[in-house]
Amino acid sequence: MRKNTFLLLSLLLALCLLFTGCASIEELQGRYQALVTGTVTLETAGELNAFLDKYLKRFDDHTADHMVMEYELYLTNYCSANPDKVKVEGVAAYFDQATHSFHEEKLQKSEFKDFLQELEEANLKLVWYEGALRVKVNYDSLLSRFGAEVSEPVRKLFELQALTVNQPMMQNAVLQISLQQVLDRAALAEELLVQYKEEHLITTDALELYKLYINTLLMGTTNSPVIDYKSGVFSAEAKKVYEDFLLQHPDTVTGWVLNEYFTYLSGVDYTVNYSNGDESKVFFDTCAWLVSQAEKRVTQ
Repeated sequence: MRKNTFLLLSLLLALCLLFTGCASIEELQGRYQALVTGTVTLETAGELNAFLDKYLKRFDDHTADHMVMEYELYLTNYCSANPDKVKVEGVAAYFDQATHSFHEEKLQKSEFKDFLQELEEANLKLVWYEGALRVKVNYDSLLSRFGAEVSEPVRKLFELQALTVNQPMMQNAVLQISLQQVLDRAALAEELLVQYKEEHLITTDALELYKLYINTLLMGTTNSPVIDYKSGVFSAEAKKVYEDFLLQHPDTVTGWVLNEYFTYLSGVDYTVNYSNGDESKVFFDTCAWLVSQAEKRVTQ
């Protein structure tokens, strides 16, 4: 009887080890690190997703946050490296630029069907951006799959990053959203930075977004300036949007920036002559100083 019991326990242990369900946390972390620090490929991105889907619940909250953020960085690196560029260009042939949609029926019958499935399983997606089809991180998918396992600051960062992918702020240096929306995003980024000052895992990404939004509020974009190149006059839309925000949020860092900005603008009668070297230099230097001050204040 004892012999049978011993054999049964041995068999159960062998099965447990075979399917890695009983692997220690240290062993799992080692396997994960080997994947996430290896060569950036779509196949590995999919393997990482499957790994997190299966094992993330076994880790403590702090470790789970780090693992998901490492995975997000891996996906970002994949998008930057674009190792499957040829396939992406092939899929572009099935994209209708007029409707900004794919010819789904033709695409599903094409040689790229499996590639699209692999992208989806790896929390990646294709978007048309600045005249080309590009691979982007699918933050909505990351939130759907792992949102319940990560902390609130990580979820909020992903929600903000989802906005940047789903509705880019600019394309070809032309503003694609309203200044009110830019201001709303700046407010969300500031809230993240102020509320979670000690969460260093998310502050670097949140700060980069915040600085981008503040710079855009002050200067606009190259092809959508807030001070018109020809007339030199400050945008009436921007003035109203910023004044309304100041009335509602005077004690925020963004509110301080806009108040200082208006102090400068009132001193130049809300106009800048770009052809005047001294005037334009003062404007650009003032904007750069305000961005640097915003960075310091929001991280204090």
